[in-house]
Order: sequence, then structure tokens, then C-alpha cells
Amino acid sequence: MGEPACYGPDSVTVVEFTPGLRNAQELLAAHDGEDAAVGRLRAAFTAHQTPDGVFPAPRPGS
Repeated sequence: MGEPACYGPDSVTVVEFTPGLRNAQELLAAHDGEDAAVGRLRAAFTAHQTPDGVFPAPRPGS
């Protein structure tokens, strides 16, 4: 396995970029409103922010 994927330099940048993705737009529209969904995204990405960028949580067993 190579280097972990970096979503972006910080959670603000990642949250600004993510809703522009087509799949993300569909998922955001399907839930309890885009503002609430973006708030959850922001919290999730902030929780994974490091000095080196925003990295996803490691998968169990990896």
C-alpha cells in the first residue's frame, strides 16, 4: 500500500471543493438539506485534519 490519500491542505478547502463533485451533490440533495449535510462534512474533515493536510481515517485492518 502506498501513501495515504490526502483530501486537501485543510478542512475549509476540502468542504469548499466537495459539494462541486457530482456524486456529492446528489448525496447532499438526498438528505436533510444541504446546509446540515455540509456541516457534517465540515465536522468530519476537521476531525481528520493534520498539520500535513486532511487524511481519511485508516480502514480497520489496514
